[in-house]
Amino acid sequence: MRNDLIIALKRANLISRENNYNTRIAFRSESGLEISTGDTEIGAGNIRVVASVEGEDAQIGLNSVYMLEVLGVIKEDYVSIDFETPLSPIMIKGVPETDGKSTYRHIIMPLKI
Repeated sequence: MRNDLIIALKRANLISRENNYNTRIAFRSESGLEISTGDTEIGAGNIRVVASVEGEDAQIGLNSVYMLEVLGVIKEDYVSIDFETPLSPIMIKGVPETDGKSTYRHIIMPLKI
């Protein structure tokens, strides 16, 4: 759910703010999303979020502030995060419950990890 992802990213931001909010998101078909931050003076973080993952396991790096801004605008309860490779643009859109058409789409450029 969108709210679970927002909470997880806010937790990660407490640590990642020393690294310009650089955050890694690993997409695992067995365990969902794993949000992690690099080592800082405060420490490191690793948070799991239950999610449905389609396709191969992958990991992307991004600025979590950008992701939180997008999630704050999307009104649907569920979101779709699509990308082809870890360095290709990341498209985020809401998953509507009824008509199948998302009203908002946003693209974030990934970070090299």
